[in-house]
Amino acid sequence: MLAIAGALWTTSLSSERWCMPSYKTDTEPWIVVHGVLAEAGFPCGEGEDCPTCLTIVLMTGDRTYYLTAGDNQAEQQLDAAVLGTSVTIEGIPFTREQFNYIQVSSIAAEPLRLRSLCDTWNILFVRMGGRGDEYSTEVHRLTTDTVINGKTYAQLYIYGSYGVPDMTYRGALREDENANIYIVPATADHEYLLYAFNAKVGDKLSNLWIGGSAKTGGLPDGLNARVADITETLPRIFTLYLDIDDYHPIQWIEGVGLTDEPGGSTCPAILGCGCSCGHRLLCAYKDGEQVYASEVSEQFGCWYDSNDQQAGDTVRLYVQDGPGSSTVDPIDPNQITAVVKEDQLIIHEYIGEEIEYELTRDSQGNSSSDAPAAKRAVQADSFHGAVTIKLTDQGFYTLQLTNPDWNYSIVGTFEYYPTSLQETDSSVAAKKVLHDGQMLIKHGDKIYTLTGLELR
Repeated sequence: MLAIAGALWTTSLSSERWCMPSYKTDTEPWIVVHGVLAEAGFPCGEGEDCPTCLTIVLMTGDRTYYLTAGDNQAEQQLDAAVLGTSVTIEGIPFTREQFNYIQVSSIAAEPLRLRSLCDTWNILFVRMGGRGDEYSTEVHRLTTDTVINGKTYAQLYIYGSYGVPDMTYRGALREDENANIYIVPATADHEYLLYAFNAKVGDKLSNLWIGGSAKTGGLPDGLNARVADITETLPRIFTLYLDIDDYHPIQWIEGVGLTDEPGGSTCPAILGCGCSCGHRLLCAYKDGEQVYASEVSEQFGCWYDSNDQQAGDTVRLYVQDGPGSSTVDPIDPNQITAVVKEDQLIIHEYIGEEIEYELTRDSQGNSSSDAPAAKRAVQADSFHGAVTIKLTDQGFYTLQLTNPDWNYSIVGTFEYYPTSLQETDSSVAAKKVLHDGQMLIKHGDKIYTLTGLELR
């Protein structure tokens, strides 16, 4: 054994798959670090006889760690590791010459998140028609990992595609060490370049994916493009021109992606698709935090549905940790929404989970939760995607949503009145109005509560 610079070096365990350095230490502090597994050339110092084999490394964004096995279990984990996997590694860090190392004790895989790209996007879907345009919001989200040809990808799904409350698989994305994002679209078996966030003005890109359908003769081969401009804004905006089309520039927003759909346009302009519809980016999120809002969102917000605006009232949903707890944390409409339209309660979920619901009504017409004996069950079941519940009786309703994996419930209350009041003068109909969150009845110049109390 030979002590060098405070570290104790011994012969490493021999990996069956990787040509790993033999350096080890037991004198440095323990660390827990997150990153992505990759392979690299063997770390050799100046003047050393360097082997030509590859070794496994952990890339964290600001540095690269060369990995050595601390014991037999760690060796087996490294031998079985899938490149491109996002992991948490525990072990002892040390340095030798200009290289950083971790003597690995354990490795735990994490859901894959791409370092240079958001993981959730709200996309406005517009369908143009003779009776006016219809709008709805789609949620595009990176979900679970998948392995394709030995590489790990994050799967991209759309929730609410074309206004339909269902999940649509869009493709699988991965990122390399140079902030290049690749995609294997749902309509292809080939991997394309989707984004290159370290590209420079004048760079020529090949094998580029912008959308369409590779299986139906759309864009089966990657396209060639040149980077024409990169703004100095934050985030930067990349403008590209395709070799086959100088009239429709493609734009990327750094860290966010395309200005319509993150996995490529459903109907790229160069294809001349027959759909009288389109997609526009509203807002983008990473790890649950909003990181971008487009100019379109200044008009529509981060969530918009023209059907909701025309014919429904949104039920405000809140987190409730337990009985008697306050409901002060509103639910992100990217995840779950509930709307009352005429005599229907419509609930949408965009998180891809089975959700249990229970709807109760206060038969005494009391909105207070202090009278549990007055609650009457209306309907209870579970759903995936969306569910519609028919409302028949007037009253105050409570909606509760749960899931076995949650340690909380989601609660919303609303008041439903089935018909407009009619006075003896049938030529003047009463109508419902919503004022400061309370449903009231307006008849002529007078305002009434739902129980008939005149306010003015």
